[in-house]
Amino acid sequence: MTVGPATPLLLVGPVTVDRIQGKRMPGGAVSYGAQVATAFGLRARILTIAGPNADLSPLEEHDVEVVGDPYTVTFEFSDSGAGRAMRVPEQPSRSLSAHDLPPEWETPGTVMISTLIRGDLDIDSFQPVASSAAAVGFISQGAQRELADDYEVRLVPPLDTSLVRSCSHSYSLFRSAREAALWPESLHASTRAAGARLVTTRGADGALIESDHGKTDVPVFPSASVVDATGAGDVFATALILALDEGEQAAAQIAAAFAAASVERIGPAPLPTLSEIKRRIEAVQRAADEPRRGACA
Repeated sequence: MTVGPATPLLLVGPVTVDRIQGKRMPGGAVSYGAQVATAFGLRARILTIAGPNADLSPLEEHDVEVVGDPYTVTFEFSDSGAGRAMRVPEQPSRSLSAHDLPPEWETPGTVMISTLIRGDLDIDSFQPVASSAAAVGFISQGAQRELADDYEVRLVPPLDTSLVRSCSHSYSLFRSAREAALWPESLHASTRAAGARLVTTRGADGALIESDHGKTDVPVFPSASVVDATGAGDVFATALILALDEGEQAAAQIAAAFAAASVERIGPAPLPTLSEIKRRIEAVQRAADEPRRGACA
């Protein structure tokens, strides 16, 4: 697909090496976000950090600034009795910072900031960038993931960051239901009072959006098959931010449909275009209306 001219969309976060059932795949929220940007016909600017073993092919159609490091964030996934467990045996030797942004990159209109594990981003350094953007998405999971002695990931309450403390109506904060359960009520209340949109992804139960429009339950969009659910939340978050100009409810439908398309693929693979996704949504809506039409006949 040929992408359009450069647009002020900035994706920030580390790429990863994902090891799942003995297979090695590229990953990271920016890798999945890049596929969404391409599907929207956008050319993004991407700031990431990676070692020489990283696969950067998912970022190929975009403008990429790679901070070189000896190491890449590496996730090892395994199934346990309590669900999927994660270990991070390797991560870069330093944090990715806003000071790594090329000086010629102008202030973005939309910025997606994605932290995956504590220490991967200097989160506070990106607060001035976010405050100047028209729309901000913050995938905050890394602010609640720390490593035990065996490098296994454990969830903890969120870090106190200036990025969240200074949030406003332009912000959308994304977390999973497990992460949301550890948010202090005071933090939940303060982000909502500031006007930020809180988005809680709930796996097979869809997502919950809390905003000035109230609470919106977003059901899971039907998919042909679930091949790989890794990155579906990152796809949902990026698609929601990019579609908000169409209204929150329409954006939620679009984001859910993109997430459904992503689980039908392995890793950060190319996604259907935005127009194809809209046709899928229309087809599902027509199918849902058929019983009602029959009842009225």
